[in-house]
Amino acid sequence: MKEQLDFSWEGALADLKDQYTSVELQHEAMQWRIDELDADARKGGTELFMQDKQAKISLEHKLKM
Repeated sequence: MKEQLDFSWEGALADLKDQYTSVELQHEAMQWRIDELDADARKGGTELFMQDKQAKISLEHKLKM
């Protein structure tokens, strides 16, 4: 039996709809994730930082597409 998807997040960003188009919001969300990776990497030391730096480069590349 398949589990039903949980849409508890639905409408969570409704307050941003007048500030961003859907594409702008996608880019902004990616930037938030990049910033989160940077913050996490600084807490985790050099090895984690290098792993997260590669993920950041990948996300930044996607932002430019």
